[in-house]
Amino acid sequence: MAKKVHLQLRFPLGGAVLDYRAERSVAHRVAVELSRHGVDVSIDDNLRTGLTDLPHEELWSV
Repeated sequence: MAKKVHLQLRFPLGGAVLDYRAERSVAHRVAVELSRHGVDVSIDDNLRTGLTDLPHEELWSV
C-alpha cells in the first residue's frame, strides 16, 4: 500500500485552503501542476483525523 500524506492547497489572493489525504506520488504530481497556476501546495506527514481523500485521486495516478 502506498504511503499517504497530508496535502494542503492554498489558493492565491485570499482564496480557499483545502486539506486532503493522498498518496505521496499523487501529492507530488498535484503540487507540480497546481504550482504552475499560482496555488501554494504543501505536503507533509501530518495525517490528522478527519482528512478526506483527494477527490478523484485516481486521475492523478500513472
